[in-house]
Amino acid sequence: MLLLIGVVVRILVGALLVLAGAGKLRTVAAERERWLRAYGILPSSIVPAAAVAVPSAELLAGAALILGLGGQLSIGLGVAVLVLVTSGAALALARGRRPDCGCFGRWARTQLSWTVVARNLALIGLLAGIGASGLTQPGIAPWPIASQFAVAAAVAAATVFMPRRATAAGGQPSRG
Repeated sequence: MLLLIGVVVRILVGALLVLAGAGKLRTVAAERERWLRAYGILPSSIVPAAAVAVPSAELLAGAALILGLGGQLSIGLGVAVLVLVTSGAALALARGRRPDCGCFGRWARTQLSWTVVARNLALIGLLAGIGASGLTQPGIAPWPIASQFAVAAAVAAATVFMPRRATAAGGQPSRG
């Protein structure tokens, strides 16, 4: 039963990280950079690199968690990515900023709030809990290939078909 809890946490948190990273990367670079600048915590010179690095790290951490790669390493990577983005959000909020979160790219427009920080802290707690309990393996890597494919397909489908509630610049509905 405990191993099942570990796998479920890995898949849930991993899928959220994959969706967050993919949602950001499916958004044009200029918009990702605008979100990061609105947080007001990074020097302008590194915003373009961070606009690629953050969602890429989310995708990598999410995939590693889902697959169960590296045991403690994937959990540590997931925690590190979540701590990074949560710290940035908390710092922006503490400075009185409330920009568009950008959490899932254009798929889900949400204003940055302490609720976002609390959600991420809960995800960090779940990962830390399975890591501390030794529930670091397995992810789906040891599962039969058909089961791995089904989980990967479900995450990919959610990434591709996630509703797009955002609007493009100028208030026109998003097409892309």
